[in-house]
Amino acid sequence: MIRVHEGKPTEVAHRLVDLHLLARRIGVRPLLRAGRMEIEGFITEKPKPSRTPGKDRRWAVGVKLNGGKREYFEEPLDFYNPETGQLETCLCMEKDTVVVTARRAPGISDKLEDFVWLSYPAGRVQKKLINRIGKLMQERAGIENELHSLRVERDKYEIEANRNASEWESMTKKLKSLEEENTRLKEQIDHLQSLLP
Repeated sequence: MIRVHEGKPTEVAHRLVDLHLLARRIGVRPLLRAGRMEIEGFITEKPKPSRTPGKDRRWAVGVKLNGGKREYFEEPLDFYNPETGQLETCLCMEKDTVVVTARRAPGISDKLEDFVWLSYPAGRVQKKLINRIGKLMQERAGIENELHSLRVERDKYEIEANRNASEWESMTKKLKSLEEENTRLKEQIDHLQSLLP
């Protein structure tokens, strides 16, 4: 954690502003944890492959001071939400000047208890609602896919039924024509037989 214990408030403020401006110039941002709202360290980003083929996860790569020593750390800026089955951001806030993560500590755990969302507990309730909405949207997408498949199958059967109806009509006409021809031939045969002695 970066804490300034000594110095006058204005000196501390000036040092923090200078540090912040330097960080912006070199392309890093302070990372804060929502649970403590203290600067964890300064980070930049690095994409890494995820479990989802073709999709990279956003990772923070940073340095922090721990007991006067520099420590390097990495952590994902998203998490795999087991309730929705999707990768979701774990950032409470992301600006050009600061990043606030809901992760309690560095690491790659995606357990929901390892996160503290802003406006807790309302934030957690909101997250549960978002998870529920995500789950319902997945169910709806599955139903829409099934409906599409059933419509395609119905259309196929309708085309086949229309073709069969057309064939039935054609066969009925042919049968009627053959019956008429049969009757005509029978009458001719009967007439010719009547002419025989």
